[in-house]
Amino acid sequence: MKVIVIGGGPSGMMASIKASENHEVILLEKNNRLGVKLLMTGNGRCNVTNNKDVNSFISECSKSTRFMYYSLTEFSTKDLINYFNSKGCPLIEEENNKMFPKSNKASSILNVLEKDLSKVDIRYNHEVLDWIIKDNKVVGVSTNKGDIFGDYFICATGGLSYPKTGSDGKGYELAKKLGHTITNLYGIEVALVSNDEIILSKELMGTSFNNIKVSVVVNDKVKKSIKGDLIITHFGLSGPAILELSAFVRKNLNKKVDIIISTVDDIEFDKKTLGMCIKGIASKRWLDYLIEDQNRNISEISKKDLNIIKEKLTSFKVNIVDTLPIDKATVTSGGIKTSELDPRTMRSKFHGNVCFCGELIDVQGPIGGYNLTLAFTSGYISGKGIDFC
Repeated sequence: MKVIVIGGGPSGMMASIKASENHEVILLEKNNRLGVKLLMTGNGRCNVTNNKDVNSFISECSKSTRFMYYSLTEFSTKDLINYFNSKGCPLIEEENNKMFPKSNKASSILNVLEKDLSKVDIRYNHEVLDWIIKDNKVVGVSTNKGDIFGDYFICATGGLSYPKTGSDGKGYELAKKLGHTITNLYGIEVALVSNDEIILSKELMGTSFNNIKVSVVVNDKVKKSIKGDLIITHFGLSGPAILELSAFVRKNLNKKVDIIISTVDDIEFDKKTLGMCIKGIASKRWLDYLIEDQNRNISEISKKDLNIIKEKLTSFKVNIVDTLPIDKATVTSGGIKTSELDPRTMRSKFHGNVCFCGELIDVQGPIGGYNLTLAFTSGYISGKGIDFC
């Protein structure tokens, strides 16, 4: 059987690898190389997966991700880890079960995949424009370099995030043309926008924090807190902690949303001067912004003023008005409605010789290797599912 795979991201590469075990595979990639977005993940380190069992993994993801339960039992996070370990690319576990290549290079992951694509006919700079349909059956695709015909089609074009990497949303158009429903699309793992003076003044642009508590406050109630890194930007807040919280923030933007920056969890004013009490707890730039006249003796400061200083250090609020647009996000939330796909094959229920995988499907998880896992797993199942034809 001739299989046409559209898209050379993580899901497309894994689908091609699995399908090529038993079939002739043509992989159409619109860029001049594979894995452009993959090389950017994890700040170039590539957080491949999250080392959790299936139930724990799914419980961290969107409700729609329950669709992936069968797939994750067939090709689990353990299987993904074993896959790379067995190919000479050992993975190491870091905080919160995050798995990275021991080399700390995303290129190590891509090298494994490219080696396993040896039997695949990879055609670069091929952009798929439309389906070729005959007698209500997909028989080929029209590309910028001519028509290509096949027996089975796997669409793995990615979402709308980082369009310069090739993820320009074309897959959603292709899905719609086959009758599929696309749920609301928006960016997650995305930076947050604020119009507070602290941001607009750009006085603290570039100020960063390591491993601090960051909380989301909705209508003046703390709803979610995590520990992580944060950076103040010219438009608002970014950094790993912010990207992790962004999906929750996005869902509550119709309400009053603030981010609380906790420079410290608590502080005791038990030294002679104010400066001595706060020395080293954060960057001088941040502390100078928060607290004036740090040479004051603690004994000369009223209890009321000390409480105000303490609140600034433990609960500094930044009002959030928006997220950056979807093209600045790491991951696209939403996609093809899962009820329109077969969970055992990723096959379209409308066209039996077409399946969809990766970011195109309405399944997504938080930052921490979840979304790459969903891409690899859905790609694997797509390639394996051909044999059920």
